[in-house]
Amino acid sequence: MATAAASNTSVLSMKLLIDTKAQRVLFAEASKDVVDFLFSLLALPVGTAVKLLGKDSMVGCVGNLYISIEKLDDMYVQAGASKDALLSPTVLSPAASNSSVLRLPAPSTEQNKSFFRCGYNYNNYNSSCRSYVTDTSGTKCPSCSNQMTTECYYVEGDPAQKAQNAAAEGAKGFVQGIVTYTVMDDLTVSPMSSISSITLLNTFAVKDLGALKEKTVQLGYTEGLAILRASLQSKTVLSDPFSSLITLTSLRASTMSGDNMAPHVVEDFAGVIQLFSDGTVVRGDDSAFLAVPGAVQDLPGVQWKDVVYDATHNLTVRLPVLVYFHGGGYCIGAPDQPPFHNFCLRAAGELPAVVLSVQYRLAPEHRLPAAIDDGAAFFTWLRGQAAGAGADTWLAESADFARTFISGLSAGANLAHHVTVRVASGRPDVDPVRVVGYVLIDAFFGGVERTAAEANTPASVPSLTVEMADQFWRMALPVGATRDHPVANPFGPESPSLEPVALPPALVVVSGGDVLRDRLMDYVARLKGMGKEVELAEFEGEHHGFSVLQPWSTASGELIQVLKQFKTKRRRLSQIANYK
Repeated sequence: MATAAASNTSVLSMKLLIDTKAQRVLFAEASKDVVDFLFSLLALPVGTAVKLLGKDSMVGCVGNLYISIEKLDDMYVQAGASKDALLSPTVLSPAASNSSVLRLPAPSTEQNKSFFRCGYNYNNYNSSCRSYVTDTSGTKCPSCSNQMTTECYYVEGDPAQKAQNAAAEGAKGFVQGIVTYTVMDDLTVSPMSSISSITLLNTFAVKDLGALKEKTVQLGYTEGLAILRASLQSKTVLSDPFSSLITLTSLRASTMSGDNMAPHVVEDFAGVIQLFSDGTVVRGDDSAFLAVPGAVQDLPGVQWKDVVYDATHNLTVRLPVLVYFHGGGYCIGAPDQPPFHNFCLRAAGELPAVVLSVQYRLAPEHRLPAAIDDGAAFFTWLRGQAAGAGADTWLAESADFARTFISGLSAGANLAHHVTVRVASGRPDVDPVRVVGYVLIDAFFGGVERTAAEANTPASVPSLTVEMADQFWRMALPVGATRDHPVANPFGPESPSLEPVALPPALVVVSGGDVLRDRLMDYVARLKGMGKEVELAEFEGEHHGFSVLQPWSTASGELIQVLKQFKTKRRRLSQIANYK
């Protein structure tokens, strides 16, 4: 029996220059082979890209074309035409000529492969049976139609010959190998020189050279797919696939104890999240921390289901148009946890509305602005739904996309603010979706300077404390950032002005017992000072997160009525839940 194990010995590498404070890749030093791989992406047929990345993960509608061809019965295909010509097209560019379509070694496997030949008349020198081999015993021989069951033996290639062949292959490709190349985070490629490197650092306005770290990364098939995917979806193509490495490098750079000490816990949130000095995150079950009396309570006439809006990160939206982001300090929480799901069910039934409860990536594994990027990506998906691109039937039948509200609780309200700003600024363009209002419930804002409510908190606070908020920000913000970072403090010293942004009408819900109440009152006052349309709803005696911690309480019912009035006043949301 012949056996052969696939090897991954020719993995490429490139050197990343990481800004540990900004947590991004400035640029990479790349060899000829890496640049050949990047340029070969231009030679990939669209069908090949869809096949490599997965038809369900494509941005836009190309994936639907791929699915349509897959489902098309052969009776509708022209004689002589082949579906494979579109589904698995040939890569013709010599720059992409390699055993792997990505010019990268295929993923390794430990499993041995068996090979078989035809034994019939095999000793006849003129027999064409000897020209065929298969990895499936019993396959019909193309020459004599007998079964191919005779085991044959694989001969490992001579290392010297392999090296010679690799050198010959290296002479191919697209660019010359006489220099090293600079690859920017947005995939701009140019020949590298010491002068160009200095110019680049000046371009990035790097003031602290000590914050720059070099890291060499391997570029195998998996990383190649990630770069291909990011190149179609992002302008930070090098930072996205290596985000975990960037976070780990930044953590190490900010740790005073040095790299030689054993990893130790730098943040421990109630035993639910432990962040170690080497960047490792140990995450427990946070459902107990967010536990409320009772489980998910289904309501008569209200339906819900899960659909995938981002296959890259396997994120889902729960359908019970009110877009809702759950809370949890950007570090814990999920749409399917009873506190958030029950509130969404009640909102869907009593507003009534189609409620889209959106999952996003959590810190510290994915530090901000990852969650905000996910929120923007969701609206790109929603735009496709509204345009009829692979629209979910149930959603298409129930949703009036021209009357869409963005909402959230706590960190989800912070996220709702930033997503609203992006949408209002045309980043992304969501037409034909129209956002006509946004609702912030107990929004999770912060700042370096303490407010009166934060500085004079009572001895016992039933939900969010100042210490908890500080810890969440330390784990969620970019390493080294303060609570005046624009994500935490929309009116901080480095935050862009909201005055030129055409924000839709806002409803800000404030709990009287919330330690963050002063920040929310300031948010309302500043928006009014800019001439923005904003309404304030105060719930005296309630604490941060009451709407989900007690979703069936009288106060939560009053909040639903406030939301209903906000919706009705503008006559912007006429969605109804699906009634059986």
